[in-house]
Amino acid sequence: MDLQQLKLVIAVSETGSISQAANKMFLSQPNASETIKALEKELGFSIFWRMHTGVCLTRKGEQFLEHARIIVHHADQMFKIGRGCLTHRFFLGVSSYTPLIDAFLALCRKCGREPKAELSCRKVDLSDGLHFLYQLNLDLLAIVVSSQNLDIIKETAVSHNLSAVKICDLPMNVNLRYGHPLAAAGPLNFEKLRDYPYVDYISQSVLNMVNPLIVAGNQIRFQSCIKVDERNLRCQIVGTTDAFSIGCKLPQKILKQFGLVSFQLPIEPMKLLVIFRRGEQTNSDIQQYIRLLKKEMADQI
Repeated sequence: MDLQQLKLVIAVSETGSISQAANKMFLSQPNASETIKALEKELGFSIFWRMHTGVCLTRKGEQFLEHARIIVHHADQMFKIGRGCLTHRFFLGVSSYTPLIDAFLALCRKCGREPKAELSCRKVDLSDGLHFLYQLNLDLLAIVVSSQNLDIIKETAVSHNLSAVKICDLPMNVNLRYGHPLAAAGPLNFEKLRDYPYVDYISQSVLNMVNPLIVAGNQIRFQSCIKVDERNLRCQIVGTTDAFSIGCKLPQKILKQFGLVSFQLPIEPMKLLVIFRRGEQTNSDIQQYIRLLKKEMADQI
């Protein structure tokens, strides 16, 4: 087994065709086919199902591919050492939750000035985040999930050699501005929220995630809906109008920054997890980000 064989398997999986992968790697189609057959013989199992329309990975082939990607990635990094062009790379995927972004900003302040540093943070949902992680497009996934998603995460972690670590539980809160008519009336009457606008995200509706967890008949209702795609704008709208938002419990410094007060919803808390490829928990960037995240969440852990 060699790197050329592993790269060929990766190329075939991406194109769904041995001939297209052969062209991509400047090989003849017969040579590429024989290379894969020789590798399968060495391994003792088939990597691909052959069909008239192309090829697709077998179950064992999917598992093999995950290891092949990691080996090729690390081999490329080792070759870069010799060429003096190794990049300090850390790619992070996160939910739309303020402390996850703030921890990344803190990491940038520590590492952003290093030569050839390449730091990246993108917002993802659970499905895309897990996919990007085992495709090596992310180094770490920091995400907020409901307990209903834990079984999906466990199953994916086993099949794709991932590890998940819980940072803390996150109660779900209704956020209002200081001085809001409902906030000034004592304990929050959730039914009265229907008289006020609700601020949600365009891409990922928090309310669609929360309402199924609330006892039937007590779902959150609202007068009108304002949708945004930026977290600070959402907080600013709530902090300067009579609109409300729903989300995971925010650290006190964030509530103070935007002039918000929060009231806990009587539902099961969400889970804040970090997920990474198994064996990479000693990665210095992963460890440092987790430390910074715990610092951001200090009043909740």
